[in-house]
Amino acid sequence: MAGQDGISRESIKSVPQVYFDIVARLIPGIAIIGSILVVIAGPESSWSNLQSWLGESSGFSITTMTALILLLSYIFAILLWCAWSSLAAVICGEKYWDSEPFRWKYENIKYKNAVAGDRVTKLNAQVHMGETLAAGFILCSLIGFGVYFFHSSDLPRFVSSVLLFFAALSSWNATIYFVRHMKATVDNNFSILMSQKGRLSERLVLLFDFDGTLVELDKLEAYQKVVDNYGLYPQSDLVKALHKLDNELCAKGEYDRRKVFEQYANKFKSGIDTGKLCRLFWKAVTDTQNIKPCCLETLDILENEDHILACVTDSDGFGGNKLERIQATGLDRYFGKRVFIGGDKGRPRKGCAEYMEWVIRDLALDFTRWVMVGDKTEIDLVPARAIGMETVLVKNDEYPGVWQREVKSLHELLPIIRRLKPTGQTTT
Repeated sequence: MAGQDGISRESIKSVPQVYFDIVARLIPGIAIIGSILVVIAGPESSWSNLQSWLGESSGFSITTMTALILLLSYIFAILLWCAWSSLAAVICGEKYWDSEPFRWKYENIKYKNAVAGDRVTKLNAQVHMGETLAAGFILCSLIGFGVYFFHSSDLPRFVSSVLLFFAALSSWNATIYFVRHMKATVDNNFSILMSQKGRLSERLVLLFDFDGTLVELDKLEAYQKVVDNYGLYPQSDLVKALHKLDNELCAKGEYDRRKVFEQYANKFKSGIDTGKLCRLFWKAVTDTQNIKPCCLETLDILENEDHILACVTDSDGFGGNKLERIQATGLDRYFGKRVFIGGDKGRPRKGCAEYMEWVIRDLALDFTRWVMVGDKTEIDLVPARAIGMETVLVKNDEYPGVWQREVKSLHELLPIIRRLKPTGQTTT
């Protein structure tokens, strides 16, 4: 039976990812814990102690100890791999497959074809296993040499340490093999899926942030309206303080304005709760928001060039309604149902990996490049770049930042998009 996109499920078995994750952790963990016991106690002592314990223990004790060993092995392997990965990142600068083109292919395969994605997941687990074993065996070997030279001259322990050193080299070579195999598999599966599609699409998936990217908000004016209505007296300093705290929270991905008003609750009339202040603030924001210059013209051109346009934004928090604000501008006509509001209805908040995975799963309809356009580097661009998307920063004085590709006006986006546009050549 043919799978999605025509790939045979007989040739690629669909196995849950958690299975590979457990195997990639348990096997190295058990091997490393056993190796540490061998090099510390010696091969003969370790084996005789194990036989003695098995002979004297009850079935319940053996079962309990086995479960404990499995749990400790899993935890130990994760900790060791995390330490190894951090060290490798410092030494090598990035992982072997961390290039943007590779990650882009990987994400396309994983979300567009679950069967081919399972094959890549399996290879990824094998890479993790090889890395963990290499790091673990090196650790065991160093422990063994240390025990031999400083505490004992037991020859079997020394031989075990040497063998573990060579096991580390073998595990490292296996890791390199799996990395190359994974790269080849990603390329091959991508080519298969592309050949079935006929060609690489010439259109792009363009993800646009909303506030600060497509529209300008006069939050200063909105806070001024709140203070004029409910402040103890007109205070320009209070308006500036509210606006400043607002920007600081927004930069961190926090959009609940109750936290802003709570900081200055004593500056407002008694009996006015933060909820009422929030609702007035968001009404003022909606009334004063303006579409940015060249926005409509740019979106018209991109839509006419058949690119896929989507809006990726976050909830306004208490008292606000982001979808209503988007609809109030009329920009929703460019996005249709492709509006992703993080934090609404239990959805993940924007800025985290889960949010981007939600967007990718929903839009994974075509083999093409993805471009994220936003005004906040940490919230908009960093998570997108981490999974291989192209990224463009729209400069915003409220959130200063520096990026590889920057535009001051949305009209400047057009030549960048055209340079990123795939060739669309037919594959054979």
